[in-house]
Amino acid sequence: MHFIYKKLFLVLSICFIFSCSTERIEEQNIQKFDSEIINSEITTSLNGRSVAIQNLNYGANEEQVYDIYLPEERSTNTTKVIVLIHGGGWTSGDKSAMEEFIPMLQNANPNHAIVNMNYVLSNETTHAFPNQFNNIDDLLNELCNKSTEFQISNEFALIGRSSGGHIALMYDSVYDEFDRVKMVCSLSGPTDFTHPFYTDKPNFDRLFDKLVNVDAFPPNVNLIRRLSPALRVNWYTSPTIIFHGNNDNIVPVGNSRKLKRKLKKKGIPKRLIRFENEGHSNWSDENMQVVDQKLNRFIQNHFSI
Repeated sequence: MHFIYKKLFLVLSICFIFSCSTERIEEQNIQKFDSEIINSEITTSLNGRSVAIQNLNYGANEEQVYDIYLPEERSTNTTKVIVLIHGGGWTSGDKSAMEEFIPMLQNANPNHAIVNMNYVLSNETTHAFPNQFNNIDDLLNELCNKSTEFQISNEFALIGRSSGGHIALMYDSVYDEFDRVKMVCSLSGPTDFTHPFYTDKPNFDRLFDKLVNVDAFPPNVNLIRRLSPALRVNWYTSPTIIFHGNNDNIVPVGNSRKLKRKLKKKGIPKRLIRFENEGHSNWSDENMQVVDQKLNRFIQNHFSI
């Protein structure tokens, strides 16, 4: 009898151990399966579905971050990239200010990727120029390095508002060493700092010098001219579309007219749209619809597949 109980206990013990072991194996398999599903979803998302990834780094500074919006069925051959550059007088601002353009661009250009970037803002110890132009270069290098991972091409359009327009125009004409930028849009961007609107202001030279790292430029050069995009237009400048309010009291509309003349002289495709009774920003919904239509038509004409 004692032997029977002992044998029964042994059988039950073996069953319990086997059951626990089976549960652990099943749990491990479930965890492994879940991990495979998650990894598969990430891979599928990057390779097949549209996806948005936010706050990716493209440099050592914490302000060097970007959001990327990837379309479906993208490829390194066909998926060109539109980069948004916010304004803020080179000293303030954030990429969130450009988010209104994302659905507008996606609707009209479903095969393009969109990048919304921050750059390192100027302060008492950090200069805007040429650092912010170099930030654009850092970002484009990062995107080119990840072109296979993201399945995007190495061709870019830059859309900048206010000071972001200035950065975009300067990068295209002066700093785009590999000619990766194929189109530029400036919304109220300053283009000519030699205009009396600026030079007649008290202390303009002193304020301008605070934005510039003079050690990064050759000595004895006129930095006001050198950092004016309208005066740097050349044969390699990309097709450019410009939007400006006629009543702008921050950037004179004459800046955009001068840029248009310089582009025309070089035979660069260009378009200038001026808005009556509009200031520097906060344009009416009606005029923003015009921006939507004209900008997307320009993209389709000069930055399509």
